Amino acid sequence: MAPQETTSSEQEKQNNPGAVSNNGKGEQQEPVMPALVREYLKDKLKYELVGFITRGSTCAVYKLVDCNGSFLAAKVLDRSQLKPIVLNTLLPNELSIVREIHHPYIMSVYNVFSLPGYSVIVSEFAADGDLISYIENHAVPNIVMSKQWFSQTVQAIVYLHSKGIILAFSILQLSKTVSFVVHLGIAHRDIKVTCIFHQYL
Repeated sequence: MAPQETTSSEQEKQNNPGAVSNNGKGEQQEPVMPALVREYLKDKLKYELVGFITRGSTCAVYKLVDCNGSFLAAKVLDRSQLKPIVLNTLLPNELSIVREIHHPYIMSVYNVFSLPGYSVIVSEFAADGDLISYIENHAVPNIVMSKQWFSQTVQAIVYLHSKGIILAFSILQLSKTVSFVVHLGIAHRDIKVTCIFHQYL
């Protein structure tokens, strides 16, 4: 699929992943990928931008395609929006940790890089979406499927614990995520259904 073209009206917003395009009616649309990030992905990594996936308070996630036609996801963090402790301690640890995680039930990270103002994590693309979306769009999983999901999640958590990564638990929370909030070499991440992607379970 061809990458999205950037219009002249969007160029002003390219230096901020929180910037949004406008449909002319005052309605906010998806954020525009910063130009320097898009150029690096295309020229250095040979990834083409396909479209926008979702956004958070300090980041936006985009869908990419590589030269083999495989889809990926790029999480673009706007470092200007981060608090000092996150910028100076938590983010560097996060970027270091995601490079070290390799497990069949944890989303793979392919590239991690930083550019002026931005840090980017390129990972697997979950075409089926997160677990809560899957449950909402399908029948309630039976006991066999539920046991399989739980077993795979536990295996992922045991692996993370073996790497010194401790996760904060709450009800109905799991570990399918590339994003970890880190402090002093220990990662803490809410394990919730929006962080689990069905195709990997």
